[in-house]
Amino acid sequence: MKNQTVKSLLVLTLATGLATETFAQKIHQKKSPLRTEVLQKINPISGNVKEWVFNQDFVYDGFYLETNAEKYLVKFPIHLGAELRNSISNNPIVVQGVVKYSPLGEKEIELVSLKTPNKVIYNLPPETPTNVLEKKFVNNSGKIKEVQINEMGDPIGFILEDRTVLRLPKHLSKQLSNLAPQGSTISYTGIEKSKDNGEAYYNNYSVVRCNTITIGEDQYLIK
Repeated sequence: MKNQTVKSLLVLTLATGLATETFAQKIHQKKSPLRTEVLQKINPISGNVKEWVFNQDFVYDGFYLETNAEKYLVKFPIHLGAELRNSISNNPIVVQGVVKYSPLGEKEIELVSLKTPNKVIYNLPPETPTNVLEKKFVNNSGKIKEVQINEMGDPIGFILEDRTVLRLPKHLSKQLSNLAPQGSTISYTGIEKSKDNGEAYYNNYSVVRCNTITIGEDQYLIK
């Protein structure tokens, strides 16, 4: 009788353990669903480059490709700007990429490669620079040609007549633009943004991250 009781308890313990393990596995499976991703198809699209676009630092980062039926915005990393600008002429090109829609509903192509009549350019990561670029300190003055505005309508810097862009922090830009409107002459100190290899600039603009700005007799700390 005693042996029978021990056997019954052993069977019950094993059954309870198996049930607990099975229940735990089901919970684990529910918490870790199988990850699925949609394949992105690469499409070849032929056309002509009609217009180049650049970011707020005036560095080229895209162009409009016009086909017989549609117009696409082709976006590329800035380190490809110089090579693309030097390689693309008025001849038709073939862009290999993934077609997407921007938040504004504009058709965009995520560039994978680009074929011109003479060469193929691939969207590869930039090479690691062998030399660390030195920071260039500048101390200069100039006349404000216009206040630079971002896509949200907020002031983000001053564009001077000598094609220098003074980059300002957003929380100070509005105050400074009120103190120094278009046409004002100001002085500034700061670090000039290095022009990395591969980048191409619209109209050869220079960008300075300001440390101080002097308006009239008053100097302001920019941080």
